[in-house]
Amino acid sequence: MAVQRVARGGVKGKYVPFEGESEGLSTAQYDELSELMGTDKLAAIDLAAEIGGFDTSNVTKFAYDPKLKVRGKPADGSANRAGKVTLGKGAFRSPAWLVSTLGHEVEIHINQQLWGGNWARNPSSPHGIQNEIDAFNFELNNAGRFGLSKPEVSIIRNNRDLLIRAKRNARE
Repeated sequence: MAVQRVARGGVKGKYVPFEGESEGLSTAQYDELSELMGTDKLAAIDLAAEIGGFDTSNVTKFAYDPKLKVRGKPADGSANRAGKVTLGKGAFRSPAWLVSTLGHEVEIHINQQLWGGNWARNPSSPHGIQNEIDAFNFELNNAGRFGLSKPEVSIIRNNRDLLIRAKRNARE
């Protein structure tokens, strides 16, 4: 059984899955990814993609930018129309968060939206906001698979809910 880790590292008691959670990352995967996150960000990204089972064939490049900003605000990740996925410092808060953030960018923004023909030219439009909501829903739907902690799930849910309200306001 996997070990539940808290968002800032370390073990918090015995692993007890919460409702709807599956096993998450194995202890070996967690430990290997933790080590790489501190020593080699690009190798950590590659391992996270492997652990997540993500189809990276449409990604043209992975990059790490500790000062990544999207629309002027610090961001965990971003994907562009050229197929480049950039992860920021925030994506590396925990191994589970890294896998989840990478899945958000690769499986949704690159594979489904860019290559699926649903890329929004304006991220602030209702269409662009919906694309981001879909990516957060992917993370929530796979929270157990990635081994996200309850606080991490709460952050993602809150971010998604803010976007749902923003989309509602954009239509009014």
